[in-house]
Amino acid sequence: MLYTYYPSTVVAEFLKAYQGEISEQAFASILKSILSGAKSSNLSVRHDSCTLFSILVNHKGRADASVETAVNEVLALPKASKTSGAEHRIALYEMLHSIKPASGIAQTISKSLPLLLTKETNEVAIPLLAQTLALQLTYLLEENVSVDQSITNAIAKEMSSTKPVMRRAFCTIAGNSLWSISDKATEAGKTFASSILQPLENSLKIVAANPLMASTGPFEGYMSFALMLGPLSRLGIQNYGTNTCFTSSAAISTLSPVLDSVVSKNAVIQAILASTTTKPHFLLWNKCYQKLTTLEEELWLLRALEVGISHFRADIRKSEVLR
Repeated sequence: MLYTYYPSTVVAEFLKAYQGEISEQAFASILKSILSGAKSSNLSVRHDSCTLFSILVNHKGRADASVETAVNEVLALPKASKTSGAEHRIALYEMLHSIKPASGIAQTISKSLPLLLTKETNEVAIPLLAQTLALQLTYLLEENVSVDQSITNAIAKEMSSTKPVMRRAFCTIAGNSLWSISDKATEAGKTFASSILQPLENSLKIVAANPLMASTGPFEGYMSFALMLGPLSRLGIQNYGTNTCFTSSAAISTLSPVLDSVVSKNAVIQAILASTTTKPHFLLWNKCYQKLTTLEEELWLLRALEVGISHFRADIRKSEVLR
């Protein structure tokens, strides 16, 4: 095909302007060129290949079957350990990240990424894989598509990993997926939330016991607190707000029966009411939040404070320390 004789940038510009259908043969020809460019030692070539891939798979004229083929071919290389190195893997993972979620594709990617993530060692590739998996999971949960048990089991297991980088990555996947579906209480979402409830409670205990020395810092505690009083607390409640960065105060005022006992009996959550100036709750302790170094950590702190203030509104009014 003529496509293979032109630079990726030229083909990309052509596809941006082209409004017609892309035959499976043409798609396959362009994809072959893209995958070849992805393993180049030249950063510019890899970047252009990733850009062209995104334009190709998201083009309105391509067939769904072609995108499924592309997903499988991209995944096949790292799954078989046939990449030339970390830079090659990163390029492939950037391609996966650029794919807009769809039912079959989301299932395929979600089933493959947990194992790839646990084997990954590159500090750039790990968060990229985590973001991609969270994106695809969010789609499945929003569309009420059941998440394969192997996926939820892997996430729940790795949320308690002894490796801080893996622990953080999988906590981020669970947290971002659930927070993104805050306005949709689907059955798939409830099932997924139930599967990670125990790891969330464990994270709360670990951070509360020694917040300054926790392997991932206070991040896990903030995230678990925010999720348990935020999205998880609203299981079974319909029409409870909009999907925004923070949760609506009115939306959090009532816990669902599913988690009411969990929250009321959780010593770490309830301990905020016993917070004092000499022994503050980790959520309110300045020595904890002064250790934060990333926007993501700060965001989860703000989310935790938002849901905490809303839930304990009446108690805060009565407590001079909490105010």
